[in-house]
Amino acid sequence: MRHLGEIRVTTDPFVRRRGLASALAREIFYLALQAGLDKMVAEVAADQLPAAKVFEKLGFRREARLAGQIVDVQGRRHDLLVLSTDIPALMQKLEETFFQAAGSLDG
Repeated sequence: MRHLGEIRVTTDPFVRRRGLASALAREIFYLALQAGLDKMVAEVAADQLPAAKVFEKLGFRREARLAGQIVDVQGRRHDLLVLSTDIPALMQKLEETFFQAAGSLDG
């Protein structure tokens, strides 16, 4: 499974909502590109919508929701969201979008 990468980003509550998790996720995603990975998978608690949005902005899509897979420190269960992205397909889409935009500037 050398073609597959997993990504998890955890930040201290003190620095949340300041863009740190987004910056870390972007950097890890670019490292995955450089490493030649084909697919990345991210797992987040389903009730952590800002975390899911970080990955969705990078092109990840929701693949599955697993009920009760996470247990927090208070013993409460939460659903787990599994997101993934196909890196070559995403890069192809980004290139097409770039060239379309560049073409519209020429005309």
